Amino acid sequence: MQTETMIYTHDAVFFCDTLTCGAPYISDKPRNHDSFAFVTDGTLGYEKQGKTVQIKKGQVAYIAKGSIDKSSAYGCGAVSYIAVSFNFDTSPASSTRNLPFDTVCSKKNAYRYEKLFREAVNEYATGLPGSQMICNGILYQIIGRLYNDLVFDEINYKMANKIEIALDYLNRNYSRSDLKIGKIAEVTGISEKHFRRIFYAVYKKKPHEFLRDVRLNKAELLLLNTSKPVSDIAFQCGFSDVYSFSHCFKQNYGVSPSNYRKDQTHTEK
Repeated sequence: MQTETMIYTHDAVFFCDTLTCGAPYISDKPRNHDSFAFVTDGTLGYEKQGKTVQIKKGQVAYIAKGSIDKSSAYGCGAVSYIAVSFNFDTSPASSTRNLPFDTVCSKKNAYRYEKLFREAVNEYATGLPGSQMICNGILYQIIGRLYNDLVFDEINYKMANKIEIALDYLNRNYSRSDLKIGKIAEVTGISEKHFRRIFYAVYKKKPHEFLRDVRLNKAELLLLNTSKPVSDIAFQCGFSDVYSFSHCFKQNYGVSPSNYRKDQTHTEK
């Protein structure tokens, strides 16, 4: 498992490109930026240090800063892709310079990545004042999704699927005050102890902390978007009583639910 790294990206540049057979892209000096490329059609051949890797339709490729490389349409025909170029700095505490991805860094979830890349390239093309910030945000989503896929691969895809089953159950039953972690583990078919360990490996949170945050997030939305009494919101979000809800909310938001609602309403006026 890689050590956790804080990433600070400079502005992302999204674009579409097509390489035709016999017309490769060859860098004659080390790249001054990092790149991701999502292949939308065909197969991209990426050659680095004499080795060629195939990036197929629906896969994401990572090309690190400092690489001297050659990209081409693999086989006959053309290859089309959406790419993003960016630079990032790691936190001073980290010795990692490049992101911890292989050249082919995603072999699944093609629809999810295509949606993100297409949204970004369309947004970037508008040139609106806020477009760059939106594109930078989408880049963070892409990196985060790739990190999750990396973690899922490392802990075994079958186990990752069980975690997704647990999340689905949790999100459908968070309003039950009697919901226990043992019950969530039970629906996955693995022991509670093993479930807790796997869950923490993926989300860096204990299951009960994750459940608490889901309940608080739901409660915050209800406080801001409805006029329901705090007591009703507490029970609707799975807290056993108003006191425990208020105590938990204040610990995480710094104010009571009632004062939070008043402060936010006042700010918006």
